[in-house]
Amino acid sequence: MPGKKAILLIGLGWALLLGGVLMMLDACIRFGPGNVTAAGLESTAGFAVAVTGWLLRRAAIARAKGQ
Repeated sequence: MPGKKAILLIGLGWALLLGGVLMMLDACIRFGPGNVTAAGLESTAGFAVAVTGWLLRRAAIARAKGQ
């Protein structure tokens, strides 16, 4: 059974992952094809947040399995 810290880190990873995906979807919906630069910047930021969440989640799971 993973500890509280591992569970919190996994939850934070999921939150960042889903938040990043929502940022990318929001950029596509809000800016559309008219403003490519703004949509690209916000979509890139969303991708970075999603990747950070994914990596944090994977690291927390690996650490919990190693304990």
